[in-house]
Amino acid sequence: MISRIRYEGFRNSKVMELASGLIDGVGQRLTGSPNLKRANEWTRDQLASFGLANAHLESWGPFGRGWSNEYVNVRMTSPDVAPLIAYAKAWTPGTNGA
Repeated sequence: MISRIRYEGFRNSKVMELASGLIDGVGQRLTGSPNLKRANEWTRDQLASFGLANAHLESWGPFGRGWSNEYVNVRMTSPDVAPLIAYAKAWTPGTNGA
């Protein structure tokens, strides 16, 4: 049995394919975000394709509002103009302008 398990792990592993599906295909998935829903559905579909008969999603309770980062642009305007690298903190509201 150990030899069969090792053979599966080393010869038939799907770990890179599965990791790429979540990382490259779905992307980041913050709790409450649209990508979390996509990741959950993708995982359910993968489990069903592996032959699990009862692969399904279950709700786990209210979380609050969702959040997704659509666009961040930060630049210094004085004393000179320069672009800055910045990332929005999760669940922060927009600024409604500059």
